Amino acid sequence: MKYKIYLFPFFIFFLFLSLFLWDYIYLGVYPHENFLRFYLFIIFSLLPLYIYLFKYKLIDYELPQILYLEFFKQKSDLTINFIYLFFLFLIFLNFLSFQPKDFFSLDVYHDGFKLTPSMNYSLSNKLWSGSFIESGFFPNFQPLLAFLFIDKISIGSIYFIKYSIIFLNKIILVSISFLVVKELKFSKKNKIIFFILFSIFLLNLITKPGISYFPERYLLYLLFILLIFLNFLPNNYFSLILSSVAIGSVSFISIFWWMDIFIFINLLLSIYCIFLFLRKEKNKLKYIFIGYFLILILSFLNLPKNEVIDFLKNTYYIVVKANTYNSFSYPSPLFGGDGRATKTLVFFSYSGLLLMLIVLNKKFLISNLLKLFLIFLFLASLVSFLFGLGRSDSYHIVNSTGLLMFNLIFYHLFLIFNFSNNKIIFKNFFFLLTLILLLTLFFFKEINLKKINNVFIVKENISNLLLENDDKFLNGKNLNYLNLIIYYEKLLDEGECVQIFSDETIIPYLLKRKTCTKYFFYQTLVGEDIQVDFINELKNNMPRFILYKSDLFPFFEFFKRLKIVDDFIAKNYIFYDTFEYWTFYKLK
Repeated sequence: MKYKIYLFPFFIFFLFLSLFLWDYIYLGVYPHENFLRFYLFIIFSLLPLYIYLFKYKLIDYELPQILYLEFFKQKSDLTINFIYLFFLFLIFLNFLSFQPKDFFSLDVYHDGFKLTPSMNYSLSNKLWSGSFIESGFFPNFQPLLAFLFIDKISIGSIYFIKYSIIFLNKIILVSISFLVVKELKFSKKNKIIFFILFSIFLLNLITKPGISYFPERYLLYLLFILLIFLNFLPNNYFSLILSSVAIGSVSFISIFWWMDIFIFINLLLSIYCIFLFLRKEKNKLKYIFIGYFLILILSFLNLPKNEVIDFLKNTYYIVVKANTYNSFSYPSPLFGGDGRATKTLVFFSYSGLLLMLIVLNKKFLISNLLKLFLIFLFLASLVSFLFGLGRSDSYHIVNSTGLLMFNLIFYHLFLIFNFSNNKIIFKNFFFLLTLILLLTLFFFKEINLKKINNVFIVKENISNLLLENDDKFLNGKNLNYLNLIIYYEKLLDEGECVQIFSDETIIPYLLKRKTCTKYFFYQTLVGEDIQVDFINELKNNMPRFILYKSDLFPFFEFFKRLKIVDDFIAKNYIFYDTFEYWTFYKLK
């Protein structure tokens, strides 16, 4: 018992020691330094804890033993199945009840990343050879999905696609919650209440105003995690084949998603394949490889050779160089003054401690399958945090900690229910009352009664959003862009391309013009080689006028860091005019 008392001070000591050592690990190259610091922090803070727990018999398993645990199918309960379907139904109703006017806003910087490359494609039939993309194929070309159905690149399409992906994220999160809860060895009543509470907490992480812990980029990552769970203990040989092929297929398909998600998924795939190899589950490995290489072959056979080459060049730059140019040091956890950055590191270490206490003990009411899945989820949370380590501000840290919050919510709910499971806490009346209250809470959280009638006109609302004119999305200070577009159009000849040197990447789309080079934004043009390539392309299509500066959107102005590009502009262009907030230069 005394060793249990000493456990918390022991954890605190090594946690602060690891945080203190953070600033003494130095490479001077970002984000690689952030990655090294973080994973060494995890090792330094958790390895002594594991040794302590095992030495004083506070845990029952050694970690290697966990890998070889047998899986047993848990009995299913019709009641929890019904509640799971009820959750899906309400989430679907919520999706159908949207109003188009809720989306009438525009981000002239980020939305341009999607609309301008898509406009370039519609005018030139070029993908990577027509636009240099900064995140991945889907995030930069997603309006093309709507283009297949409405024959139009539209602002509304990017909001509807994002809205649809968040809906799918909700479905997958609730499905993972459902599968996890089924593996708990609780009473039926406790399982039901646990599932409802767990699902409501998870959904709140998505619908949180302003910042989401599970943004749209998470879709394939969550799908991959769901498939891993289904692959642990398939119902029959057919489901083994199906889930294994799906894992391999999603792992490669993600190369056309956000590029960082592709890296994360394939890191997890490597870990999972090692796990299967150790367990000698050769059939699963075989079908995973079949799914992976089948999609790989089909993908590249259907892409033109020049697009494949540009895709590989673009991908190399994103993965190898862009992060180096645009990353910065993670705030010092003890001396940096960034509370969120420090709390996140503490939470990761704390979640590792809870994981060991729950998974490596026989006394907890949890199946062997769930023990391994929780380890996998912890590893998945460590991998996805690479995104927050690459761009270490509060926004990116929150966006990369969804699985960390998933784990912490589960651990705390589990401990509460586990320690009270042997007591009669849910007698029939109290159980029914709790069930009704929770389901009512969830109903009013998901369903806005003022918008419920939109369910019956959802087809019309979708059409209105997809086909709405651009000017409907320009409000507030963005109304000024209507005057800018009229002015800019008068400067241009028919069919003339445009090259914007402000950060308003949306402008080429609003002009319905192709950019003169594939480089339509400048955040990733820091390297000397890529600036030279940009200039060489620009020489082939020198625009007569360029928008050089914007006082309406002066936040980034990345081109000021591009000395080679700026010198080229100074040699070839002169001041022409200032229109409202914008400065134009003219070719000499």
